[in-house]
Amino acid sequence: MPSRQEIIDQLGTDAQIKQALIERGDDESKPHTIEHHFLAEQPVPLSELERVGRMLGFNTSEIWEETTDEGGRYFTMNLLSNTTAHLEGLGRESLLMTALAEAFGVSYDGWGTHVEK
Repeated sequence: MPSRQEIIDQLGTDAQIKQALIERGDDESKPHTIEHHFLAEQPVPLSELERVGRMLGFNTSEIWEETTDEGGRYFTMNLLSNTTAHLEGLGRESLLMTALAEAFGVSYDGWGTHVEK
């Protein structure tokens, strides 16, 4: 379970992202595809998270390998939801993603979406 501080930090980050969307003219009442980004050192935990994400009603991206500038490697995957961009719903989703990341031993790198006008 995320700590109290992790929850506060995540909700603060959500508010900052939401404010950036508003400043760019986003219409939060229109449907958005929200991409929740995850990273791991190995693909297996992401595959397990992908399976559970589908059971929870999320769409998923493929798992792909990334390489760092230093030559290291990691794997990434997104859980996707289609929803309006109201902060309350986004906060609930991001806290769920934080808990899922902890449960599966991966990193949650936050969420993103396109501005919808």
